[in-house]
Amino acid sequence: MALLLERKADFHIVTFGAELNIFTVKEDFDALQCLQHEAISKLMLDLSQIGDFDSAGLQLLLWLRAQLPTEEPIHWVGLDNEIICKVTDLFRLTLSNDSDVSAQEL
Repeated sequence: MALLLERKADFHIVTFGAELNIFTVKEDFDALQCLQHEAISKLMLDLSQIGDFDSAGLQLLLWLRAQLPTEEPIHWVGLDNEIICKVTDLFRLTLSNDSDVSAQEL
């Protein structure tokens, strides 16, 4: 599974599969393009299943954070994922915001 995009009544959930890297990011980017034209009140990005993550995947997440118009801040799930932490720490970046959701809260 590359990514799963679910539309609920008032929010969207994007669940990434095991890989978010240079080999999968183009396919994921293409799948997410449709969100730019939708009214999104809430967006949840689930990173908990990612096992292979690199700077290309990080760029996609940063693009999502910067480009998608959401009424509320993005809810991040899985920021405690070890591989996500390693890559974001390497670049001294954070993806979080004030409304983070941890995997334990779901």
